[in-house]
Order: sequence, then structure tokens, then C-alpha cells
Amino acid sequence: MKTIKIFTILVFGLLVGIYSSQAQQKEQEQIQTKSKINQAAMADLTEAQKLMLQKQRELIKQNREKFKASLSKNQLAILENTKLTKQERQRALIASFTEAQRKMIQEQRSTVQAIKQQFRNSLTSEQIQQIRTRLRSVKNIQDNKELIDRVRDRRNGRNNN
Repeated sequence: MKTIKIFTILVFGLLVGIYSSQAQQKEQEQIQTKSKINQAAMADLTEAQKLMLQKQRELIKQNREKFKASLSKNQLAILENTKLTKQERQRALIASFTEAQRKMIQEQRSTVQAIKQQFRNSLTSEQIQQIRTRLRSVKNIQDNKELIDRVRDRRNGRNNN
């Protein structure tokens, strides 16, 4: 009886380990695919466009830090409250914003939109076409992987029944 329990626990542990490693591998593959696509996209940009993107990232980071510094203790407590769901925390935090914080967010959004538009205007028609092609291929890859996963899950479900 004792050996059966040990064997069952061992098999269960192996199954959990296998499934978690497969999930990690899928996640890693998705990250690598996105990274390759981003590297290919960056290779097609001019130095001025790359510099513009870098400045945009830095501006977003600075704005985020400035906004985080403006949060009160109560607002930080809302963010750290694990009893609330993510959506509930977000709603509570938005409801607690001061007028200055709302204005800061609106200014940040408009600044980012202006920078994005400036970047879009700097793209050549050839670059736009390359980006669209790349996005379509990524979407097709993701759709195909989801389809394959669904088929595999259905087959496994039939085989287990």
C-alpha cells in the first residue's frame, strides 16, 4: 500500500513537472519570436528613426516614474491590495485620482500620440509595407499555433475519454 502511494505521488509530480516545463517552453518561444520580429523591424529603420524610438521610450519611462511619484499612500495601498482583482484595483485607483493626476495622464497620452504620429510620418511607404507584412505573418503564426493547440487539446480529450 505504501509503495502504491509513493508511486502515485511520483507519477503526479512528474506529470506536473512536464506540463509546467511545456508551458515555459511555449512562453519562451513566443518571446523569442517577438524578439526576432522586433530585431528585424529595427534593422529596417534609419538611425534617425531609431533615435526617435529611443527618445520615446525614455520619455515614457520618465512620465511613468513621475506619475508613480505623485501617488499618495492610499493610492499605493490600493495598488498593493491583493484582495482586489486587477480590474477592481484599476477602478479604485482611477476613482482616487486627483485632478492634477488626471491632467498629467491626459498630457502624457497626448504627448505619446504626437510622438507616435511623428514617427509614422517619418516612415517611407516601403517601410510601412514591410511592417504590415511582418504584422500579418505574426498574426498568422499566432493563429496557426492557437489552432494547432486547440486540435491537440481536443485529440487529447478524446483519447483520455
